[in-house]
Amino acid sequence: MKDKVTPIVLGLVALSLLAALSTPQTHIETPEEAQPAPDFELTYNGQPARLSDLRGQVVVLNFWASWCPPCVAEMPSLQRLHDKMAGRGVIVLGINEDDARPAFDNFMRGFRLTFPNHHDPQHIISNTYGTFKFPETFIIDKNGILVKKVIGAWTWDDPQVIAFLEELL
Repeated sequence: MKDKVTPIVLGLVALSLLAALSTPQTHIETPEEAQPAPDFELTYNGQPARLSDLRGQVVVLNFWASWCPPCVAEMPSLQRLHDKMAGRGVIVLGINEDDARPAFDNFMRGFRLTFPNHHDPQHIISNTYGTFKFPETFIIDKNGILVKKVIGAWTWDDPQVIAFLEELL
């Protein structure tokens, strides 16, 4: 009897662990005090720029990688958010953490992403922001202040998210 129970128990434990690890956990943080978003250099629309050049607009700064399943899952909603909010004062800005440029380029083409993305293979920007889990997204108000941090995938074109972003305008 004991020999039959052990594989069943081990199987249930394995299934529980798999479910826990595969369930996307989204955690949202609000800074306790106004903190300026760390500035950084990047390539924006093919030109050298700084995050501070985007002041006056709300920035949805998303750190992602092509090998990250939650990043892949949320990417279409980021594109829809960009489509809906472009030209209205909200900028979706992706920071890709892939080591290899071809992985980044193939992902951009495959998902037909039109919002600005910067390839950061040395992880300079993510280190500046202290990211530790992908995707991680920082919402920065038009004055350059961090107002939210989202760890994990989110539905970015949800009406409540859009309403929140519009309030920041």
